[in-house]
Amino acid sequence: MHAVVMAGGEGTRLRPLTTRRPKPMVPIVNRPMLEHTINLLKQNGIQDITATLHYLPEIIESHFQDGSQLGVKINYLREEKPLGTVGGVKQAENLLDQTFLVFSGDVLSDIDLSKAIRFHQRKGAVATIVLTRVPNPIEFGVVITDEEGRIKQFLEKPGWGEVFSDTINTGIYVLEPEILEQVKPDTEFDFSKDLFPKLLEMGEPLYGYVADGYWCDIGNPIQYLQANHDALRSLIKLKIPGRQKDGIWIDSGAEVADNVEIRPPVLIGRNCRIRDGARVWEFSAIGDGTTVDSMATIKRSVLWNHNLIGSKTDLAGCIIGEKCQVRDGATLLEGAIVADECIVGRGATIKSGIRIWPSKMIEAGAIVNMDLKWGMRWMTTLFGAYGITGLSNIEITPEFASKLGVAFGSFLGRGAKVVVSRDTHRVSRMVKRAIMAGLTAAGVDVYNLRICPAPVTRYMIRSLGADAGITVRVLEIDPRSVSINFYDSNGMEIDRASEKKVEGIFFREQFQRVLSDEVGDLIYPARITDFYKDAILKAIDKDAIRKNTLNVVIDCANGAGSMVAPSVLGELGCQVTTLNARFDEIAGPRTFEQVPSSILNLARVVKALDADLGIALDGDADRVMFVNEEGDVLSSDASLAMFSREIIREKKGGTVVIPASASRIINRVVEPSGGKVIRCKLGARPLLDAIIQYRAVFGGEESGGFVFPDFQKGYDGIFAAAKIISIMAENSVKLSTIHRDLPSFYMAKQAVPVSWDLRGRIMRSLIEEFGDQQIDTIDGIKVFYDDTWILMHPSSEEPVINLYAEAPNKEEADHLIQEYAEKIRELTK
Repeated sequence: MHAVVMAGGEGTRLRPLTTRRPKPMVPIVNRPMLEHTINLLKQNGIQDITATLHYLPEIIESHFQDGSQLGVKINYLREEKPLGTVGGVKQAENLLDQTFLVFSGDVLSDIDLSKAIRFHQRKGAVATIVLTRVPNPIEFGVVITDEEGRIKQFLEKPGWGEVFSDTINTGIYVLEPEILEQVKPDTEFDFSKDLFPKLLEMGEPLYGYVADGYWCDIGNPIQYLQANHDALRSLIKLKIPGRQKDGIWIDSGAEVADNVEIRPPVLIGRNCRIRDGARVWEFSAIGDGTTVDSMATIKRSVLWNHNLIGSKTDLAGCIIGEKCQVRDGATLLEGAIVADECIVGRGATIKSGIRIWPSKMIEAGAIVNMDLKWGMRWMTTLFGAYGITGLSNIEITPEFASKLGVAFGSFLGRGAKVVVSRDTHRVSRMVKRAIMAGLTAAGVDVYNLRICPAPVTRYMIRSLGADAGITVRVLEIDPRSVSINFYDSNGMEIDRASEKKVEGIFFREQFQRVLSDEVGDLIYPARITDFYKDAILKAIDKDAIRKNTLNVVIDCANGAGSMVAPSVLGELGCQVTTLNARFDEIAGPRTFEQVPSSILNLARVVKALDADLGIALDGDADRVMFVNEEGDVLSSDASLAMFSREIIREKKGGTVVIPASASRIINRVVEPSGGKVIRCKLGARPLLDAIIQYRAVFGGEESGGFVFPDFQKGYDGIFAAAKIISIMAENSVKLSTIHRDLPSFYMAKQAVPVSWDLRGRIMRSLIEEFGDQQIDTIDGIKVFYDDTWILMHPSSEEPVINLYAEAPNKEEADHLIQEYAEKIRELTK
C-alpha cells in the first residue's frame, strides 16, 4: 500500500518554533514529528511514501532523503502554491493505482492503521475517515455516523450549540484512487470542506472508523509540550532514542555527572553533558549536543539540539529552540518560548507565555514581559541618552506605548497631570495616543497639546503647573525610528533615578489600576503658542532688534517649529523669509543632518536675498544651525563656542557647561572674559544637571542643542535663534565678524562597530595602554596631546564606540581618528 503524507504546513500557531522549519520537522522527544509518522506507517506495513511539501521543502528533503535510513522509500512532491489537502494529493495521482492512505503531517498518533484499512476493505468504502473521540470537539471537524459506521453528517469546527458528537476527524484517511477524479488538477481543494461533502451528496459509500490509540493535533505550544510529556509517560507508543531505565532515557555519548538529580520521566539526548549538581526533573526532554551546567534546574521543559544552559539557571515548563545560550542565573517561566540562536543574558527573566523570535539578544538582568519579534535586542533598560528610542511599529508598538503610559502614570500616581505633544508624523500620532490611553488608565489627567515643538511643550509644563511631560517624535536621522522623551515638572529630562523607577514598574508590571470613575481626563489647552511667544518677547531686547530690522531666512524643516518660530521672529521686528514650513505627516520633518542639501539651499537663499542671517531648525525645534550673511555655514561646534563667549561677555562672567566631547577652544574664548568651563558626561540630562549644580549661565553641546537657563532649562532652538539675533542687534555686528573672531579649530567624528560583549574589555585595554599619558575619564576615555585630543566613548544605545577628535587642521584630526579606529579594530580581533 502507498501512503501520502501531507507535510506542507507552516505551523503558524506554533511560531516562533516554526519560523525556520516546517511544522512536521518540529521534534517530539528529540526526533522530528514526521519521523514518528514514518515509523508508524512502516509498523503497519506501509513502506512506499509520498510527501507533499510546500513550506521550506528542502529541509524535509535533505533530512530524510530517499527514506532508506528508516527502511522506507520516500518520494517528494512540491506545491508551488497551496492546493489544499486534496489538491496536494492529486499531484501524486499517477502513483495511486490502488487503495492508499493519507496522513496529516500535523498530528502525532499511534493508531493501528491496519485495522482501519481492514475496516475500509470490509465495508467496500470509497473513503474511510479515521475518527477519534475527544472531550472538546469544537476545534475540529465533527463527524456523525450511523450504527454501521456510514457517515451521515459533517460539521466543521462547530459551536457548542451545534455539537451532537465527540467523534472527530483525525486527518487520517483510507481512500480509493477513483475519488481523485472529482478533483481538477492544480486546483485548491480540501478533504473536509469540499471532497467529503461532495461524496456524501453523491451517495458514495463514505465511512468513519472510530480508532483506539493516542492522537494529538499539535496546533499550539501547549499541545506541543503536552505531546512531549505524553510520550515520556508512555501514553503514546513512540520510538524514543536512547537506553531506558526506570523512566530515564539516555542516548549514546551523553555524559551525566554522578550527583545530577534526575526525576523521571526524562530524556537526555545524544552527546549531552549534564554537569555537577544540575537537576533534571520530570517531563523534560533535552536535545542532542546540549550542555547543562552545574546547579541548573530543568523541569517540564523541552530543549532542542545544541544548546548551552548556564549555571544556576531555572527553566520551568518552557521550550528552547536550537543553538541557544541561556546564561548563568537566567529564569524562563511557564510557557516561555525561545526560538533558534538566541542569547538569554546572565540573570535575565523571561516571563510566562512570552515568545522570543530567532536570533535575539536578551541583555543581562533584563525582565522580558512582551514578545520580542522584530527588534534585535531586549535591553535591561528602556531609557538611553535621549529618552526611549526604537523602530516604529516594530520595537515601539501601540502595545508597548500604552504599557509605557501606564508605567509612567503609575510612577506619578493617580491625580497627576501630564503634558503630552508630538511632531507632525502620523507614526508619532499613533504612539502618542497609545501613551495617553495608558496614562489615563492609571488615573492621570492629560493635557494634549497635539502637534507642538518640544521647547513649547517644556515651557507649558511649567506654565500649566503639570507634574511631567512627554513628547513623541520620529527621528530625523532615522525616519524608521521613534523617540519618546520624558520631562519633570521643571521641563527637564527626568533624572536617572526616576527612569529606573519607571523601568522597574514597566518590567515588573507593577501597574496602578484605577476604578472606572477615576480614569484620567483628557484636556485640550488653548493659545499655548501665544504663552510661549509672549515669554520670549519679554526675555529678548526687542527694541534693539527693531532698530536694526534684520533680514532673516529661517528653515523650519517641515517640523512643529513652523507653528511658532517665524511669528516669534516677526514680532521681534525681523523681516522673515520662511522655508520648509509645510507639515507632512507621512515623510515627517526634515533635518539638516538628514538632508545636507537643505542647509546649502538655505545658504543660497541667504546670499540671493542679501539676508543678515540664516537659521535652520531641526524638526522638533530643539536644535539650530546658523548661516552668516556671506553664505557660510557655521558648524555646531563653532556656534557652541560663539554662544559660550557672548553669554559670558553679556553676564560679565559665570559658568558654562559643555560635554566632554566639546572643543578646548571654548576654554580659550571663555576664560579671558572671567568665565569658567565645566565639562560633563555626554547626554541631555548630565548637561542639565551640571547647569543646575554649577548655576551656569549657559550650556550646550556640539550637536546644536543650546540651553539658556534664565529662560528655560532645556534645549530651545527657537530661543537660541532669537538670542543670536539679539546679540547681533545689540552690538551692531554681523555674524561673520563674530565667527571670524573665534580661534580656528577642526573637529572629526567616527563610530567604530564593537559588539556589546567586547566593549568593556576593549576600553580596559585602551586605558591600560596609555600609562602615564594625560587622560580624562569623565565620560569615556579622553586622551590629550600637545594641541590635539581624542575621546573614545561607548554608545549606550548602539554596539559602537564613538570617536571624537580635535586638532588645529583637518588632516591632523582625521589622522588621529583613523589611528584610534584601527587600534580598536585590532583589539576586537
